[in-house]
Amino acid sequence: MDSAIREYREAKRLDPTRIDVRENLAWDLGGRDRAAGIKEFQELIAIAPDFALAHAGLANVFLLNADYKGAEAECQKAIELDPSSADSFTILGQALEGEGRYTEAVAAYLRAKTFAPDEDTPRRLLGRTYFEQKMYAQAIEELRIATHLKPMNPKVTTLLGQALEAKVTWMGPSPNTGKH
Repeated sequence: MDSAIREYREAKRLDPTRIDVRENLAWDLGGRDRAAGIKEFQELIAIAPDFALAHAGLANVFLLNADYKGAEAECQKAIELDPSSADSFTILGQALEGEGRYTEAVAAYLRAKTFAPDEDTPRRLLGRTYFEQKMYAQAIEELRIATHLKPMNPKVTTLLGQALEAKVTWMGPSPNTGKH
Protein backbone atom coordinates (compact mmCIF):
# COMPACT_ATOMS: atom_id res chain seq x y z
CA MET A 1 0.00 0.00 0.00
CA ASP A 2 2.81 2.40 0.87
CA SER A 3 4.38 1.82 -2.54
CA ALA A 4 1.07 2.43 -4.28
CA ILE A 5 0.57 5.68 -2.38
CA ARG A 6 4.08 6.78 -3.32
CA GLU A 7 3.44 6.04 -7.00
CA TYR A 8 0.06 7.79 -6.98
CA ARG A 9 1.61 10.84 -5.35
CA GLU A 10 4.28 10.93 -8.04
CA ALA A 11 1.67 10.55 -10.78
CA LYS A 12 -0.34 13.34 -9.15
CA ARG A 13 2.74 15.56 -9.10
CA LEU A 14 3.32 14.93 -12.81
CA ASP A 15 -0.34 15.51 -13.75
CA PRO A 16 -2.56 16.85 -10.96
CA THR A 17 -5.62 16.80 -13.25
CA ARG A 18 -5.72 12.98 -13.57
CA ILE A 19 -9.00 12.11 -11.87
CA ASP A 20 -8.27 8.37 -11.80
CA VAL A 21 -4.93 8.89 -10.06
CA ARG A 22 -6.46 11.27 -7.54
CA GLU A 23 -9.31 8.86 -6.81
CA ASN A 24 -6.98 5.89 -6.28
CA LEU A 25 -4.72 7.98 -4.07
CA ALA A 26 -7.67 9.21 -2.01
CA TRP A 27 -9.05 5.68 -1.47
CA ASP A 28 -5.66 4.32 -0.46
CA LEU A 29 -4.96 7.26 1.83
CA GLY A 30 -8.41 6.94 3.39
CA GLY A 31 -7.51 3.45 4.56
CA ARG A 32 -4.14 4.52 6.01
CA ASP A 33 -4.36 8.17 6.98
CA ARG A 34 -7.95 9.30 7.20
CA ALA A 35 -7.18 13.01 7.46
CA ALA A 36 -5.05 12.81 4.32
CA GLY A 37 -7.76 10.74 2.60
CA ILE A 38 -10.41 13.33 3.45
CA LYS A 39 -8.18 16.13 2.18
CA GLU A 40 -7.48 14.28 -1.07
CA PHE A 41 -11.17 13.52 -1.65
CA GLN A 42 -12.06 17.15 -0.96
CA GLU A 43 -9.43 18.30 -3.47
CA LEU A 44 -10.77 15.79 -5.99
CA ILE A 45 -14.33 17.06 -5.47
CA ALA A 46 -13.10 20.63 -5.99
CA ILE A 47 -11.67 19.53 -9.35
CA ALA A 48 -14.60 17.29 -10.33
CA PRO A 49 -17.69 18.22 -8.27
CA ASP A 50 -19.95 15.92 -10.30
CA PHE A 51 -17.80 12.82 -9.74
CA ALA A 52 -20.12 10.58 -7.74
CA LEU A 53 -17.38 8.14 -6.72
CA ALA A 54 -15.44 10.95 -5.06
CA HIS A 55 -18.45 11.79 -2.90
CA ALA A 56 -18.94 8.09 -2.08
CA GLY A 57 -15.26 7.77 -1.21
CA LEU A 58 -15.37 10.79 1.06
CA ALA A 59 -18.50 9.35 2.68
CA ASN A 60 -16.63 6.10 3.29
CA VAL A 61 -13.76 7.88 5.06
CA PHE A 62 -16.28 9.85 7.14
CA LEU A 63 -17.90 6.52 8.02
CA LEU A 64 -14.53 5.13 9.14
CA ASN A 65 -14.25 8.19 11.42
CA ALA A 66 -17.77 7.55 12.79
CA ASP A 67 -18.87 10.88 11.28
CA TYR A 68 -22.27 9.51 10.33
CA LYS A 69 -23.82 12.87 9.46
CA GLY A 70 -20.90 13.70 7.15
CA ALA A 71 -21.10 10.26 5.55
CA GLU A 72 -24.86 10.60 5.06
CA ALA A 73 -24.50 14.05 3.44
CA GLU A 74 -21.81 12.86 1.01
CA CYS A 75 -23.82 9.73 0.15
CA GLN A 76 -26.84 11.88 -0.65
CA LYS A 77 -24.66 13.91 -3.06
CA ALA A 78 -23.28 10.73 -4.62
CA ILE A 79 -26.79 9.30 -5.04
CA GLU A 80 -28.04 12.52 -6.64
CA LEU A 81 -25.21 12.22 -9.17
CA ASP A 82 -25.58 8.46 -9.68
CA PRO A 83 -28.88 7.08 -8.36
CA SER A 84 -27.92 3.51 -9.28
CA SER A 85 -24.76 3.24 -7.17
CA ALA A 86 -24.99 0.22 -4.91
CA ASP A 87 -21.87 1.35 -3.06
CA SER A 88 -23.39 4.73 -2.20
CA PHE A 89 -26.54 3.10 -0.85
CA THR A 90 -24.44 0.60 1.12
CA ILE A 91 -22.36 3.35 2.72
CA LEU A 92 -25.54 5.35 3.38
CA GLY A 93 -27.06 2.33 5.11
CA GLN A 94 -24.03 2.00 7.36
CA ALA A 95 -24.17 5.70 8.25
CA LEU A 96 -27.86 5.47 9.09
CA GLU A 97 -27.28 2.31 11.09
CA GLY A 98 -24.50 4.08 12.98
CA GLU A 99 -27.03 6.72 13.96
CA GLY A 100 -29.47 4.04 15.12
CA ARG A 101 -31.85 4.74 12.23
CA TYR A 102 -32.41 1.08 11.42
CA THR A 103 -35.58 1.39 9.34
CA GLU A 104 -33.88 3.89 7.02
CA ALA A 105 -30.74 1.73 6.94
CA VAL A 106 -32.83 -1.25 5.84
CA ALA A 107 -34.32 0.83 3.01
CA ALA A 108 -30.82 1.87 1.88
CA TYR A 109 -29.55 -1.73 1.93
CA LEU A 110 -32.61 -2.90 -0.01
CA ARG A 111 -31.83 -0.29 -2.68
CA ALA A 112 -28.19 -1.42 -2.75
CA LYS A 113 -29.40 -5.01 -3.28
CA THR A 114 -31.45 -4.00 -6.31
CA PHE A 115 -28.37 -2.48 -7.97
CA ALA A 116 -25.95 -5.25 -6.95
CA PRO A 117 -27.96 -8.46 -6.54
CA ASP A 118 -24.84 -10.63 -6.75
CA GLU A 119 -22.87 -8.76 -4.09
CA ASP A 120 -22.72 -10.17 -0.58
CA THR A 121 -22.02 -6.90 1.29
CA PRO A 122 -25.48 -5.29 1.10
CA ARG A 123 -27.06 -8.60 2.13
CA ARG A 124 -24.58 -9.09 5.00
CA LEU A 125 -25.24 -5.60 6.30
CA LEU A 126 -28.98 -5.98 5.84
CA GLY A 127 -28.83 -9.28 7.72
CA ARG A 128 -26.87 -7.60 10.51
CA THR A 129 -29.43 -4.80 10.74
CA TYR A 130 -32.31 -7.27 10.85
CA PHE A 131 -30.42 -9.16 13.56
CA GLU A 132 -30.02 -5.96 15.61
CA GLN A 133 -33.78 -5.45 15.34
CA LYS A 134 -34.38 -9.05 16.48
CA MET A 135 -35.90 -9.87 13.07
CA TYR A 136 -34.17 -13.23 13.04
CA ALA A 137 -36.01 -14.95 10.17
CA GLN A 138 -35.24 -12.03 7.82
CA ALA A 139 -31.64 -11.90 9.06
CA ILE A 140 -31.18 -15.61 8.43
CA GLU A 141 -32.64 -15.34 4.92
CA GLU A 142 -30.29 -12.50 3.91
CA LEU A 143 -27.25 -14.06 5.57
CA ARG A 144 -27.85 -17.43 3.89
CA ILE A 145 -27.92 -15.72 0.50
CA ALA A 146 -24.78 -13.74 1.40
CA THR A 147 -23.07 -17.00 2.40
CA HIS A 148 -24.02 -18.51 -0.95
CA LEU A 149 -22.67 -15.44 -2.79
CA LYS A 150 -19.38 -15.42 -0.89
CA PRO A 151 -18.73 -18.78 0.76
CA MET A 152 -16.35 -18.91 3.69
CA ASN A 153 -16.69 -15.22 4.58
CA PRO A 154 -16.17 -15.31 8.36
CA LYS A 155 -18.21 -12.12 8.90
CA VAL A 156 -21.22 -13.68 7.20
CA THR A 157 -20.93 -17.14 8.72
CA THR A 158 -20.48 -15.70 12.21
CA LEU A 159 -23.55 -13.49 11.84
CA LEU A 160 -25.55 -16.37 10.40
CA GLY A 161 -24.61 -18.59 13.33
CA GLN A 162 -25.58 -15.87 15.81
CA ALA A 163 -28.91 -15.31 14.04
CA LEU A 164 -29.70 -19.04 14.02
CA GLU A 165 -28.84 -19.33 17.70
CA ALA A 166 -30.83 -16.22 18.58
CA LYS A 167 -33.88 -17.47 16.66
CA VAL A 168 -33.85 -20.75 18.56
CA THR A 169 -33.42 -18.98 21.89
CA TRP A 170 -36.08 -16.42 21.03
CA MET A 171 -38.59 -19.08 19.99
CA GLY A 172 -38.16 -20.93 23.28
CA PRO A 173 -38.44 -24.64 23.91
CA SER A 174 -40.49 -26.86 21.65
CA PRO A 175 -43.93 -27.51 23.18
CA ASN A 176 -43.69 -31.26 22.44
CA THR A 177 -40.19 -31.96 23.75
CA GLY A 178 -39.29 -29.09 26.00
CA LYS A 179 -36.11 -28.75 23.91
CA HIS A 180 -35.11 -25.98 21.50
